[in-house]
Parts: sequence; C-alpha cells; structure tokens
Amino acid sequence: MTLAGYADEQKEFQRLVRQIVNDRDTLAAAREVGSAGCYGDSWRGLAEETGLAGVAVAEEYGGAGLPAGMMFVIAEELGRGLFAGPYLASCVMASSLLQTYGAGPECSELLEAIASGAVTATLAWVENPASWLVSGEVATRAAPADADADADAGPPAGSPGGSGGHRLDGVKRLVVDGATADVVLVLAAKEDGDLGLFAVETSAASVTATATETLDLTLRLAELRFEGARATEIPLTTGVLDAVERTLDLARLAVAATQVGAARRCLELSVDYAKTRHQFDKPIGTFQAVKHMCADMAVAVESAWTSVAFAVRSLESEPERLRTLSPLVSAYVCDVYRAVTRDTVHVHGGIGFTWEHDAHLYFKHAQSTSALFGTPGEMREILADRVGLTGSFTPIGFGDSA
Repeated sequence: MTLAGYADEQKEFQRLVRQIVNDRDTLAAAREVGSAGCYGDSWRGLAEETGLAGVAVAEEYGGAGLPAGMMFVIAEELGRGLFAGPYLASCVMASSLLQTYGAGPECSELLEAIASGAVTATLAWVENPASWLVSGEVATRAAPADADADADAGPPAGSPGGSGGHRLDGVKRLVVDGATADVVLVLAAKEDGDLGLFAVETSAASVTATATETLDLTLRLAELRFEGARATEIPLTTGVLDAVERTLDLARLAVAATQVGAARRCLELSVDYAKTRHQFDKPIGTFQAVKHMCADMAVAVESAWTSVAFAVRSLESEPERLRTLSPLVSAYVCDVYRAVTRDTVHVHGGIGFTWEHDAHLYFKHAQSTSALFGTPGEMREILADRVGLTGSFTPIGFGDSA
C-alpha cells in the first residue's frame, strides 16, 4: 500500500506504528483476548517504549506535543491490525477531554500519567444500554464525602491523589475498556442538580466491573457499578455535557480512521487471494465478477479515507466543523467498512467464514464498531438535527446498510 495523501513526517510515523503492530502479531492476539482481557502491562511497556500514549499530549504534560491529526494516523494503523489495546479509551477519549476542557492539578496529574502509559483511563457516560447518545438525565449521584469515613486503598501511581471529595453511587454501562482501565471519568449529578465529571479509581472495592459480551473480541465493554466510590471532581472550562459530546465527536472520527485502516487491509487480503486462488485453471481475479467486486472495494476505501482525512485536517483550520463532519463521516465510513468486509468474505468463499482466516475477524469488527457510539442511522439523525433539517425523511447509506 502506498502512503499517498500524508505529509512526509506523517508517513514516517505511520511506518513506525505499522512496524509496531506487525512485530506484535496483533491479529493472533485478537483471537486470544476476551471481553475482560487487555494488553495490561504490555501496553505500559509499549507506551514507554514508543510514546504512543502521549503523541498528541502537550509537552508540558509529558507528551510529544504533536498535532491532533497524528492520533488518527495511529488509529488507522491500529485498525489495520485490529489492535486490542486501550488506545481509543485512554489516549483519544480521556486524554483529549482532559487536555481540551480540564483544569486544575487533578487534571494535570492524571493527564501526565496517561501520557506516560503508567495509567489507562476511560470515559463513562452511558446509563441506558440502548443508546450511546449523551443525555442530561443522569441517575449516577455524587455526594460530598464524609471526612470521617474510611478511605479506600491508596491510588495507583500517577492517578489523582487527595482524599477524594465525593462519593459516587450509580451504574454506567457500555464503558469502553471499563473492566481494565485504572481510572474512569464519570458523568454524575451533584447535590445542587448540576452535572460534573469525576475521576474514580477502578481498583477500589466500591467499584464493581462486569464485562459485557461483545461480538468482536477486540472491543471490550463493561458495566461499572459504584457504591459509595471515592471520587475526585475534575474542573472543566466548559459545561460537562458539551465537553463529553465534543469528545465523543472526536472519538467517532477516531473509530472511522480505525475502520479505514481495517477496510484497506481487507482490500489487500482480497486482491492477494484473487491472484493466488485458481478455479478452472485460472486465478479467480481474472473473472469479471471478482474484478468488479475488488474495484468497487478499492473505490470505497479511498473515498472513506478521503472523508476521514478531510475531517481531520479541518480540526486545525475549522475545528467548529467537527460538529457536523463527525456524524457525517462516521455514518459513511461505517457503511463502507461493513460493505468491504462483506465483499471480502465473498471473495474468499467458504474459507472466509472459518476461525482460521482473518476475514471473519474484520467482519465481526465491522459489525461491532458500526454500532459503537451510535449507529449510522443515529448519526444521520444527529447530523440532520445539527444542520437544522426538520421533518421525516429516510436516510440513504452505502450499499445495503442504510
């Protein structure tokens, strides 16, 4: 695959990440990691060795201070190899929210720990398992902690310290990497009725994590139950709902970049197989139906990549456009990825359905990520709402997944 479309420094960084993914045989790991599994200590080693966790974190917090676009270069390559580490939750969602909207020493301390790889974090806002959308109706409650109450065990190195000014009670669902993250940023309601963001250490006995079964082994979701869990409020420079919603828009774009990388790998697998698999003494790639299928896949992948690249570049020049570009690109790329993985299985025939072949891993990944943070249909509804469209309409998507 050529690396056209990227600047020279991005190409070099992409080659580095691809080498990291290849060296770790991430597809083999994808078959082994379960809903409660994670890279664990190996992620910390990887983060310390390569600095991936702090690529887009400012230098003042121990990061590399590179443009935000580098996050999506990484996401594309991790998607290509179906990397199952906590990059999306910790390095895109939690890290971006803290750096863009967080304030105070608690925020700085946690951001530094994430950038170093010493701590992984995630974001918890969902309470209704039927919807990823951010809602102001929050049942999780944060109450001031009793100064005389027994404290939980001390925090892990690098996580927010202090005595913990609040106690949390409630349940959060569909938490990405919730069963393995060291710290979770929780959207909760305070006694005065306002909403706040609270950092909670998941190692405490007052936090119970239950893994959620998923179709895709590389996507790890969990339900988190807080029962008087010690929490530290993270001051924000904007409203918490706005911060979470904008962070979610960024995460959707990162997922789209991941899907593009995976779709491009599916195209490569299909073309290679079409060249080597013979029927009637001819490579199947010489058959018109197969050629057309591969050509359609190539056009779709390049179109998806272009849409993600445009949205990412708009982050620097026109960041306000993320509000409309994120749901638009997310819906389109989800449809493309599902169509490409479907055609990949068709090109490979019966072997594409087997556990031994990689095609089924990408197919499952496409189905799961297409529902992550909202379905394509929900994204189109969000887009229509944000651009002021009213009335009933039927959105049309790519292929058969409108």
